[in-house]
Amino acid sequence: IDGVLYTVAGERRWVVAIDPNSGETLWTYREPYTGRYEYSMRKDYGKGIAYAEIDGRGVIYIVSPGFFLTALDAKTGRPLEGFGKPVPVDGFPETGVVDLLADLGHEYDPDQGIPLERGYITSSSPPIVVNGVVVAGNSHEQGYNQSRIENVPGDILGYDAKTGEFLWKFNVIP
Repeated sequence: IDGVLYTVAGERRWVVAIDPNSGETLWTYREPYTGRYEYSMRKDYGKGIAYAEIDGRGVIYIVSPGFFLTALDAKTGRPLEGFGKPVPVDGFPETGVVDLLADLGHEYDPDQGIPLERGYITSSSPPIVVNGVVVAGNSHEQGYNQSRIENVPGDILGYDAKTGEFLWKFNVIP
């Protein structure tokens, strides 16, 4: 995008901006460590980032293994000012992050997530941006070696691409 390669790297899904001509790393972003990341079955599977232009500025969006949506300034890699809400976990920036679990409607701990005996949800795919809305999907356990018969629904979430304001939830199970 505009002469920069944006990708994710490693099981922590660091976001990396690279000059494709020289291979030089321009910036990186790493989400703070959480218990949610630790038990994520999708931490080894990062399929990339989403990109949109918001008010003339490039923005990179990522959904992490811990199930947080982060918006980063494409030029600097810094969390986007005015996006999302503070996450009450040590190390998170004051802005630029949305805790996706908060809008699913289940009881959870910001660091540990949903109690594993009740369910499990994460993501391995980037969000998509459509008409100013960031759409975040999700993943559950892999289709083999299931540890439970029931799980929390994998509802799809929509957020304002500029502010991170929660807009809607599509209930996949009516």
